[in-house]
Amino acid sequence: MKFANKFCLAFCALLCTLVMTAGVKTYAASATVSFGTDKDSIKADGTFTLTIIADSSDGKIGSVSARVTYDESMLEVMASDEYINGDAGLLVLNDADGSADSTKNYEITFKALKKGKVKIECAGTPDITDEDGSSMSVSVKDTTINIGAPADSNADSSLATLDVNEGSLEPAFDPQTFSYTVKVPFETQKLYFDAVPTDSKKASVSVIGNGDLKVGANSVIVTVTAEDGSSTDYNITVMKESETDNIKPGTIEAVIKDSGFNVYEDGDGGKFIQNGNAYQVLTVDDASEIPAGFEKTKLNIFNKVTVTAYTVKNDMNNDYMLIYCENVETGDVGFYQYDRVEHTLQRYSGTMGNSNVVISDDDSNSLSNNQKMTIALVGAILCALVVILLILLIKAVIKIKGLKSDDIY
Repeated sequence: MKFANKFCLAFCALLCTLVMTAGVKTYAASATVSFGTDKDSIKADGTFTLTIIADSSDGKIGSVSARVTYDESMLEVMASDEYINGDAGLLVLNDADGSADSTKNYEITFKALKKGKVKIECAGTPDITDEDGSSMSVSVKDTTINIGAPADSNADSSLATLDVNEGSLEPAFDPQTFSYTVKVPFETQKLYFDAVPTDSKKASVSVIGNGDLKVGANSVIVTVTAEDGSSTDYNITVMKESETDNIKPGTIEAVIKDSGFNVYEDGDGGKFIQNGNAYQVLTVDDASEIPAGFEKTKLNIFNKVTVTAYTVKNDMNNDYMLIYCENVETGDVGFYQYDRVEHTLQRYSGTMGNSNVVISDDDSNSLSNNQKMTIALVGAILCALVVILLILLIKAVIKIKGLKSDDIY
């Protein structure tokens, strides 16, 4: 009976042990591949040693197989361990000699070809086994190496000259002046710079912000980077004019752009009036073309521009005057009636806009046919009235003196 009890206890203990360990998995040993260098500061034209490190904290490493990549334009292989072969951006590591250790190191000597950053990494996951030949779980830590300029590199990051293809720099360029302003017209979309560094062989120049210019202020930065990596910024504020700012007063474009009544004078003496359409003021070459009853004078519009005008004789204060113009858009030439009160301009049709205007002239030949006919009709009526009055007067005298009509004759 005691034996049976002991057997039951042993069986239960074994069963409990099996249940407790049923969910426990057994993991393979792990390893990490990383990279290190023998120098904290690496310069172009100098050499350094890169170490490939295979390390395991929970086992011993038996064999290592890995493929390592790098930028061949930045680095050149000078020497390497016996387990490493290759060049031109790809190195193959193959260590299968059978010796086991928790850490294995492999060295490559590189020459840094130029300034910049270069990444060194594994192509794919390395194949690492433990001392028993079992595959290990592997993780990789890539590295990026910063290569500085050569120790004897030039530190000059100044500009020798700076020019723009539109406008001009304000103030004039000076290598020790780092802020400028330039004005460009509305049509300018991109500003091009001719920037020459003082160290024209080794220094480089970059420009940002000079494209897709907006109306108003635009920030452009010209950066000069010296051979040793130091840099200097030249800041240019580009002021782009608006569409109307870009039009000079007095030009035909300015007149056409103006939607209200206005007057302009260009640098060549041309005078323009805007009134819905654009008109250029002209001079009448032949005096006979001046409408009858008008005389030549001068008219100052808005105290801005004085033009030749034609006013009714002996009425210099009349609200209406004539101006001889050409329609800029259609090319029509003729007299236009200018309203000095309303500031409007319209084609002159032969009659003034003011019905009270009376046109007179000492020369009767200057009267129109209608005016001549009116004067003749009025004269005839007056003559008839005079004759009638004379007849009535004679009859009244005869009646008073008692004379007969026959006695008169």
